[in-house]
Amino acid sequence: MSERLQDNACDVVKLFDQLWEKSLKQRIIEPTQNQSNKDNIPEIIKREIDEFLRTFPFHDRLKLQPDTKDNANAVAARNRGNELFAAEGEYLKSLQHYNESIACSEPGSETRALAYGNRSAVCLRFDMYEECLENIRLARASNYPARLADKLNKREQHVKRCIEEMDAELSDGKPIEVGKHRPRYLGYPVLKLSYEAHANVPQLVKCVELRQDSEFGRHLVTAQKLKVSHMKSCEIDQEDEYEFNYFGYDSDDEEKYEERTHAIAVYPMFSMVNHSCIPNVAPIHLLDGRCAFVACRPIAAGEQLFDVYGFGTMEFDSSLRLLCLEQCYYFKCRCAVCESFSYVSVRNMNQEEEKFLRALSDSMQVEKHLPKLIEYMNEVERRYPKHQYTAAEVMLVRSLRIIHSYSLEDDVENEFGNFGVRGLGQPL
Repeated sequence: MSERLQDNACDVVKLFDQLWEKSLKQRIIEPTQNQSNKDNIPEIIKREIDEFLRTFPFHDRLKLQPDTKDNANAVAARNRGNELFAAEGEYLKSLQHYNESIACSEPGSETRALAYGNRSAVCLRFDMYEECLENIRLARASNYPARLADKLNKREQHVKRCIEEMDAELSDGKPIEVGKHRPRYLGYPVLKLSYEAHANVPQLVKCVELRQDSEFGRHLVTAQKLKVSHMKSCEIDQEDEYEFNYFGYDSDDEEKYEERTHAIAVYPMFSMVNHSCIPNVAPIHLLDGRCAFVACRPIAAGEQLFDVYGFGTMEFDSSLRLLCLEQCYYFKCRCAVCESFSYVSVRNMNQEEEKFLRALSDSMQVEKHLPKLIEYMNEVERRYPKHQYTAAEVMLVRSLRIIHSYSLEDDVENEFGNFGVRGLGQPL
């Protein structure tokens, strides 16, 4: 990593001008100005620039340390992680060093494989069974040593037994302890990715792509059609801005900035999901601290994923909604609703939808009516107005949160009472 860059000393335009005048200009102009064959000029320029980039002392000029794979640093980081792991309660700090070891090690090396194996042990400590198995897979794929294979095999068998025991507990009729990575209601499966996971980002489905443009910046787009309730990604929050997954900077930096609270959790992947007043995905905060994103309406291939930021803006008129978003999030919303200056509402249910939702809510059993609700919302002819957030969408998100996230006692307000759908606000 580099030392902190000062504005005056590291002005990019100024730096390029200096490089051009002192180094590049003569190297390019001299061999090209008398070149009779103009077709050779691009090749000459490329050759000279390649040679310049290969020999110019960038690291010395910018005071950069070599940002290369370093096996010794990788081993040292893993050893520091092992020391912290041995001390009870230091698992997050050990994870930091295992991540550093993976970053510094060569792909396919034994050093990287050992770091993956150790990281699987951290996942096991947090009852993150799927993540543990994924790190075991990565360890084996990265040339895990045969002399330690038995330890990895036993860990894998133990995790699979834990998963089997958890599945058995879900069906035994006993209450489920809050805070564990388990659904709150009996017999309902743990949320999992609905499609094949991305090879390099296992918490994200493969069909969701990261894109960037001038209008939206970095954002997520699906490459295939997604159905209602399908889970796209699941990410753990950043536990501590200085201690979790933090390395490569001088520790003195902590004292140079004033601390201000901007959020109760940080999900780097989900920061790529932009806002729309009519969202197509919704976050479900799981009981173990992770956050899952599920589709709350069908999403077409090529369509961007949108969440609704902060408080519910759907009951505000366009001017107040725009003002609130701009003051809280510092951007002017240009979604379809705001561009048309429409009033968003969930009150305007048609008779068919109202009849269906009332029939579901009368059962007062979320885990039983949820499959019917999902089937209803995924019907081919079902229409989702661009300027209206349907009651079914609210009910779906609410139901998933009741099952996988918080209990009814945690609610400040019963959203469904606002538009005449009872049942979800009643004790189960």
